[in-house]
Amino acid sequence: MEDVEPDRQYQLLGVHSLGRGAFPAGTMSGSETSYKKLRQFRTGQVCYPKLMGWQGAFSTVPKSLDGCYASPEFVGFDVDSARASSMYIDQCLRWDSLVKAASAASSGTNANRRRLQPQDFLSLSIPLPDLSAQSKINEVLNAAEKVVAKAKVAAAHAAAILPAARNEIFRELSQTG
Repeated sequence: MEDVEPDRQYQLLGVHSLGRGAFPAGTMSGSETSYKKLRQFRTGQVCYPKLMGWQGAFSTVPKSLDGCYASPEFVGFDVDSARASSMYIDQCLRWDSLVKAASAASSGTNANRRRLQPQDFLSLSIPLPDLSAQSKINEVLNAAEKVVAKAKVAAAHAAAILPAARNEIFRELSQTG
């Protein structure tokens, strides 16, 4: 954690729910926050906001967000690169069973105020094969993600074809009739 300097600008990091990753959350001046300290994140670290952990708001920090900050409500862990690849861990953080376990481990007074405490996050279990197997798993899952992304684009284009065709046909009919 670093002391907040009122005259300094801080690049902020946010994390989407349901394993959708980290994102740039804008810039803030130190004078704009009531926090006395902010947490800085580095590439490859696991991070999550305690308040959103129950919704699977987990990510590893991508290179593009190296050095970004978040409130003390965010938790960060280093990945032991001798035992785990941060890319493999990032895939695990999107695993439905892990998100369900995180939800069950979270505590609070109601659904919108539940928090996943660091000790509860650390108690979650993920399979940890050797680094070679992790690399192969990551390759397969990355390839599958690319196929899904292409399918989504194709589906969006396909969904646009019928209305466009309908508009063109009826526009021409209305001009000739």
